[in-house]
Amino acid sequence: ATATSPRVPRAKALYGALTRPPSFRRMASAAAPAPTALPAQAEGMRALRAAVEDKSRRTKTIEGLRALREGPDAKSVFLLDQFGVLHDGKVAYPCAIETVRRLHESGARIFIISNSSRRASGTLKKLGPMGFDPDWFEGVITSGEITHTKLNSRNDLASRSADELVSESDAENDEGSIDPLDEAFGELGDRCLHFTWSKRGAVALDGIEGLVTVDAETFLERAAEKEAEKEATTKAAETDADTRDAKKDPDPEDDDEPNGAVDFLLAHGTECVNGAGETDKERALTAEDTPIEEMKTLLMAAAKESLPLVVANPDLVTVGGTDGLLPMPGTLASWYSEMPGAGPIYLMGKPSLVVYETLAELTKAEKSSTVAVGDSLEHDVNGAAAYGIDVVFVCGGIHAEELGYDLENFVAQNVGDGKNVRHVDARAIETLADDSNCARPTHAVPVFRW
Repeated sequence: ATATSPRVPRAKALYGALTRPPSFRRMASAAAPAPTALPAQAEGMRALRAAVEDKSRRTKTIEGLRALREGPDAKSVFLLDQFGVLHDGKVAYPCAIETVRRLHESGARIFIISNSSRRASGTLKKLGPMGFDPDWFEGVITSGEITHTKLNSRNDLASRSADELVSESDAENDEGSIDPLDEAFGELGDRCLHFTWSKRGAVALDGIEGLVTVDAETFLERAAEKEAEKEATTKAAETDADTRDAKKDPDPEDDDEPNGAVDFLLAHGTECVNGAGETDKERALTAEDTPIEEMKTLLMAAAKESLPLVVANPDLVTVGGTDGLLPMPGTLASWYSEMPGAGPIYLMGKPSLVVYETLAELTKAEKSSTVAVGDSLEHDVNGAAAYGIDVVFVCGGIHAEELGYDLENFVAQNVGDGKNVRHVDARAIETLADDSNCARPTHAVPVFRW
C-alpha cells in the first residue's frame, strides 16, 4: 500500500503539527483539542517526526529568493503557496509579482501548490488580473483539483468487482496494493452534505458524475428521525425480544435512499451549506448562508452516523486582506475530529503527501533541486519536511502577529516592494516552530521578495 494516504481514521490525529499553532488557538471558542499529527502513514509520518524532533535543524534567514538561485546548491524548481505569499487574499503583493518575474527570467521552473478548494484552472485566471503573467507558471496543483479528480473517479473504482481488485493487488505485489485513498473514495457513495462559499462564490460541483447534495434542514430532520428510531428500538429491545429481532433486519426497500440520507460530508468552504440537487442550478435555489459556529450542529449529527468527511482545503485560517485572518475548512475538520463517533477524515491538501506525490509526477524533479515556499508552519513547512524538501517560510503571513509584526502592515499596498519589511530573528522562528510542535523551516524571509 502507499505510505502516504491522507486518510485519517477517527482514532488517529489530523494535522501536520502535533498541536495547533497559536494563531488558531486564539480563534477557537473551545479549549485546545488533543494533540494532532500528520495525516500520512509510514514514510511521511517518520520523516515529519524526525524533522520536528531534530533541534539541530536550523533556520537560515535570507534576504530574498535570489539567494536560492545562486551558488552550487541553487534550486531550480519552486513550489509556491498563494495566500500570504503571492497575495493578501485580495490584492497581489508588488514584491511577489517582481519575484515571480525574476524567478521566471532566471530559468526557474515555477509551480503553484495551493490549499485552494477551487479547480486549478481558476487559479491562473485569478492571478492574471492581479498582475502575474500566467506564462510564468509551469503548472498548478490545488487541493480542490485533487478533490474534484478523486470524486469524479470514485464510481470507476466502485463499479469494479472485488475479484478484479484482488487480482490487481496480487499482480502488483511488488509495488503494493490498491491506493487506500482511491479505495476509500470508491466507497464514499453519491449523496453528500456540502459546505461551501457564498461571498467568495460557491464551488461548482457540476461535472462530478452522480453527485447529489442534500440540504441542511432535510439532513437534520432525517438525523432526528434516525435518533428517535434508535431510541425506540432500544426501548423495545429491553422489553420484547421479538421486537428486537424484528428490528435487526429492516426491509431495505423501506430505506432506499430516504429523503435526507447522506453518505459523506464535503467541505470546500465555511460560509454556506449548499442546497439540495443534482446540478449547481438546483443547489443554488436552497443554498443557505450559515455561520461557521452553526455548522457544528451538522457535524455533530454526522458524527452520530460516523460519516466520512472530505476536506478540499485543510487550512485552518488564511489571510483575508483588511479582513484579517479568516476560518477555512480545516477548522471544520478540526472540530469533527474531536467529536465522539466521527468518521474518517480525508485531507486533500498540504501537509498531506498526496499533494507532493501528485506534483512529483508533474515535475519529474529531484528533491534536492526543489524548494517549497509558504507562510504556514503547519501546512507548508510540515508538508515539505515530511516530503523531504527544503522550505522557505514567509514570516509575514498567517504567523505575522506571533512573530511580532503588525498585521496592518501586511496588507498588499503597505508591503509594497518589501524592502522595508524587517527580518525576524531566526531563533524566534525556531522557537515558534518548536512551541507549535512543527518542523523548523530551512529558510525564512520577511515577505516573498527577490
